[in-house]
Amino acid sequence: MQRIERLRAPEDLSPQQQAHFGLVVAAKPADFFNPCDLPLLVQLSRHLARADVIENKFRANPFMLMDEYDDLSRLADRETKQITSLMTRLRLTPQSRYRPDSAKHDAAGTEMRRPWEIE
Repeated sequence: MQRIERLRAPEDLSPQQQAHFGLVVAAKPADFFNPCDLPLLVQLSRHLARADVIENKFRANPFMLMDEYDDLSRLADRETKQITSLMTRLRLTPQSRYRPDSAKHDAAGTEMRRPWEIE
């Protein structure tokens, strides 16, 4: 039996980025990610770490001025969009996972017929 090695975080990532990388990779089976996924995983780790920095700024100053709050909110929104985009591309979100049997059956569990199959 061949052992599958998990992808490892590049050494040039910060400790926080490496932690995010490790958590994402560990959350999936060892053969889920391929080496070609590495650039997306690196970017995802960076965006997750940036989102943490933004959240820490919110927590550090709960009584900030509206302009600063608005600026941080915009930054948080941009990071969230990047994170969700990367997670979708890496098939990490529920909506991005394809299940062959999900579109084939209706809610009652009966097989759905395609329009061209109806007699």
